[in-house]
Formats: sequence, structure tokens, C-alpha cells
Amino acid sequence: MAYWESYEEFTEKFKHRMTTDDCYTPEPVYEAVKRWAVREYGIDESSIVRPFYPGGDYEHYDYPKGCVVLDNPPFSKLKTIIRFYDEREIDYFLFAPTLTILSTIANTGAAGIVSAIKVKYENGATVNTSFVSNMEPALVRSAPVLRNEIERAQREQKGRRTPAQKPNGQRYEYPEEVLRSMDIAAYSRAQIDFRVPREDGMIIWRLDEQRAAGKELFGRGVLLSQKGHKARAAADARLREARKVIRWELSERERKIIDEMSRKGGGRWNQ
Repeated sequence: MAYWESYEEFTEKFKHRMTTDDCYTPEPVYEAVKRWAVREYGIDESSIVRPFYPGGDYEHYDYPKGCVVLDNPPFSKLKTIIRFYDEREIDYFLFAPTLTILSTIANTGAAGIVSAIKVKYENGATVNTSFVSNMEPALVRSAPVLRNEIERAQREQKGRRTPAQKPNGQRYEYPEEVLRSMDIAAYSRAQIDFRVPREDGMIIWRLDEQRAAGKELFGRGVLLSQKGHKARAAADARLREARKVIRWELSERERKIIDEMSRKGGGRWNQ
């Protein structure tokens, strides 16, 4: 110990640093997720296993035949974990960060279940959480009911409060044929059940136009087929309705005023 260090400073160096890989799930949240998954996919509860625990080794875990892994794995290794289960044909339903969910499932057998709910984990970290699974037939989908059940579980936990979301910096707009995780998150928040079948979506990491600008889609996106685009348009219409967006239109009188001003080069008008 250096002479200028206090005992507390010295011991602090050897403490385990908490990261998102240490996001141990509060039991009420886990139970809410389990109930939804059991209903949605017809899982036998006795077949559920949880190989991710402090000191555990998921690669050498003894997986019973026909088991389902329903757990919260280290997020930094999530893609590797998914491929491990895909190769061994083990069913799974795993917690995942919402913002990177599309890049996580790209080129895997997993689907993205975008609940987009902020979960406060046992280590105090708050993560915008969704899920990945090889039991879901769609490529990506919203999950409003799942979101509601997790939200209810957190409300019932005494003192569990999540911080307000911080505003984003520079924003980009994308064609309607490009779907992002935040778009699907909006459907879940608005209680809209939306799914993209695997044949109607392809995960991409940038558009050709972005290539020239040296930019890319953060967290990747889904390029939609015409059918997928049409389904999204219907979901967006429902989203506008859910948000109670009122769009005011110009009257014929006001349009005539605009035409008259345009012909005369402007002027003073009173309503």
C-alpha cells in the first residue's frame, strides 16, 4: 500500500466493478417475464433452467433434454451465448438491451421481442430491456402485454423508481421501409401488437446513402418488404391514434388567401 493512500482507497482498488453484466434480475420481474413466456410459448415450467448466476459457467452447465433457458445473461456476451444455444438446439428466452437488439439477433436464429421497458436491476443499474428467443416465429415483434406485466411488477416493488429518460442529441430520419428498435418500442408502449415475419424483414447495419457519409444505423435496422411496410403503415396509424394526435387542416378560405398572397407577393390579411 502506498504511504499516501488511505486504507479505504487501497481496498477500493480490489472491489469488483459492477457493469451491465452484473444485472441480476429482481425476482418479481423475473416471475412476470416467466409467466408471460410460459403463456405465450406453451413452456412447461418444470423445463426452465437458469444457468446464469454468480460463478456459473453456462458452457458446462448440465442442460436436461427439452429444457428452456429463461434467464438474464451477461449482455456483453449475448451474441456468443445465442450462437452457443443455436448450435446445440437449446430453446431460450433471454433478457437483452433494447437499443442493440437488432445487431444482437442479426445472423442468428433469434428473434427480437421488443418490450422496451426500463428495468432497475439488483445492482442499481437501469437498463432499457427487451428479450431474444428462438421460440418466437417472427423476426421482430412488439410485446405490450409483457411490458405491462413487468411494469406492474416493478410498481409493486417498494421504492423501485426508474429515472427519466435523457433527451437525445442529433436525430436522423429514415425511410418508412427501415424499422428500428425504437420504432418497435413505441408500439409496445402504445399497446400495439406488431410483428415482422422472417420473410418480410432483413437486418441491415446501414443504408447505401449512409455508406458514403461514413454513418451507420445505431443498433442496426430492419429493411421491410412491401408487405412489411404496409403492416408498419397500419401500426403507425394506430400509433397516431393512440397518441391522440390531432392534425388541423386549412379551410378553403385559408387556401384562397395563400393563393392570393402568392400571386400578389404577400400582403396584410386579417381573419
